[in-house]
Amino acid sequence: MERNKRKKIVVPIEEKLKAIRRIQAGETIKIVERDYGVGEVTVGDGNRNRTKVEEWCIKQASSSSRRKSIKKGVYEKVNEALFTWFTQQRSKGVPLSGPILQQKAIMISKQFPETDRFTGSSGWLGRWKKRDGVRQLTICGEKLSADVSSIEKFKQDFKMLITDCGYTCDPIYNCDESGLNYKMLPSKTLASGQEKSAPGNKRSKERLTIMACSNASEEMNIRRSEY
Repeated sequence: MERNKRKKIVVPIEEKLKAIRRIQAGETIKIVERDYGVGEVTVGDGNRNRTKVEEWCIKQASSSSRRKSIKKGVYEKVNEALFTWFTQQRSKGVPLSGPILQQKAIMISKQFPETDRFTGSSGWLGRWKKRDGVRQLTICGEKLSADVSSIEKFKQDFKMLITDCGYTCDPIYNCDESGLNYKMLPSKTLASGQEKSAPGNKRSKERLTIMACSNASEEMNIRRSEY
């Protein structure tokens, strides 16, 4: 008959620190292990490594990281090197996206022989962002509030004009221009949890102006003009 294996319980590092404080206050390891539902070895190891646990908690408190364990993963060197590069780029105001981070991580992994199987997957990126508290922020831009009442009035007046004059949809055209800022950097970036805003560099003004035109019946689309 197969012997039942004891379920592994992972105690968050903050809870380990609380357990250490209780032992230092005079409680026995037996009482602490009973309250946390773990073995004596787990509690004893935490108590013996209390200096390391305390240092780790102090470090975590001063960062936005959400790590719950001191134990390092297989790709820890890649993770740490990428975060260092990430903070350097963000200090310069460089906008960063997920694909950019994945490509940089793959480049970094080639520096370490033990990470030769690293692929920079989306799953890895999600864990990396969660661990280091990285989130997405809008760099800049402003919301222009449209005058909704004026728009509705124009639509009603225009519809009445078409009806009164007996127009069909074919001769009614609308055109609009739009700017194509082909050298402009993204307006959003991934940022660390400590960043309250995401200041960026001056945005490139090099652009093409594109005008699109079509009639109301959509039977005729005039070729775009660029200037």
